[in-house]
Amino acid sequence: MAIASVGFYPIFTVSRLINTKDPIPPTRQAGVYRLPYETCNSQYIGQTSRPLSVRLSDHRTALNKRKKHESVMAAHCLEENHSFENVSSKLIRSCSKGWLLNRLEEVETVSSYRNINDKLSNDLSATFVSPLIRYFYNLPFL
Repeated sequence: MAIASVGFYPIFTVSRLINTKDPIPPTRQAGVYRLPYETCNSQYIGQTSRPLSVRLSDHRTALNKRKKHESVMAAHCLEENHSFENVSSKLIRSCSKGWLLNRLEEVETVSSYRNINDKLSNDLSATFVSPLIRYFYNLPFL
C-alpha cells in the first residue's frame, strides 16, 4: 500500500515577481494600429506583422512618392492636402501574424465603423467581416 504525501509549494516565487526583461516599445511591435488624422475627424485601422515603425515608414514613403494605391493613409492625405506630421499612430492590439491578427483588425474596424463621431478611411470590402457580423451590425454587404 502506497502512502501519498502532501507537498506545499509557494505560488509566487521571487523569479515570477521580478521581470528582468525590458518592455518592447509599441513602435517595435506588430499588431493592429490606428492612424487618426488630427486635422479632420477621420481615421484608418490597419494591421502589420512587421514592427509598427516599418509600416509607418511604408505609409510615409507612399505619401512622398504620391502612390495612392499603396496606402489608404497616403491617398487620404493627398486628397485632403494633409501632411504626414498631422497623422499620429497608436498600436491598439499587439499580435503576431496569423488568423488572430485578422480577427483583431476586424473587431477594431467594425467598432470604429459603428462610432458615429469617426469617419473611417478603411475599405470595408477589403476587411473580412463574416456575414453574421455584417447582418448584426447592419454593415453594407459588398
